[in-house]
Amino acid sequence: MTQNEMLFLDKMQRKSHFDASNTIKLTALIPVMLFFIFLAKEGSDNLGRLAIACSVMALILLLVSYLISRNQRNKLKLTIFKTDKLQLDNIALTKETLNSLEWPIVKSKLNFIEAYNPHKDIRTWGNEMISIVILDNKILLNSICNLNSMNQSGLSFGKNKQNVQKFIKTFELIAGND
Repeated sequence: MTQNEMLFLDKMQRKSHFDASNTIKLTALIPVMLFFIFLAKEGSDNLGRLAIACSVMALILLLVSYLISRNQRNKLKLTIFKTDKLQLDNIALTKETLNSLEWPIVKSKLNFIEAYNPHKDIRTWGNEMISIVILDNKILLNSICNLNSMNQSGLSFGKNKQNVQKFIKTFELIAGND
């Protein structure tokens, strides 16, 4: 398995996926605003220290925002799973795998399937979106958390990786029985 291709998200999905880092970027403005409030207050001593403290706080929040944004971007990488099957066989096996896992298919096109793992747990606080691109001799797949909900998870605590591994294991088991 390798990861080198990226999952494409539409505008609303992209906004939802990166909401956590965007919120922190806006939060970084709070220390700057506090500084200007105290600056406007006459007779304020220690303005130099206050300016440094507010600047450091804003920089830390921007750094955290950057790290979360980078983490969210890395979650869009597709895992390449090699099969020895033609595309039509891979499509049939993929649908059978999703049915076996009880992951309902939400969107299905010629070589693309979007399904959700509805089995929630505390690690992700909601559904995980499973995206599958089906080709000859390989399947590209990805799992990301809570994409279409307000509580987009910044961390999946291994649940997305577990979804991918579970799909591959089930696919191989079903393909081996055919």
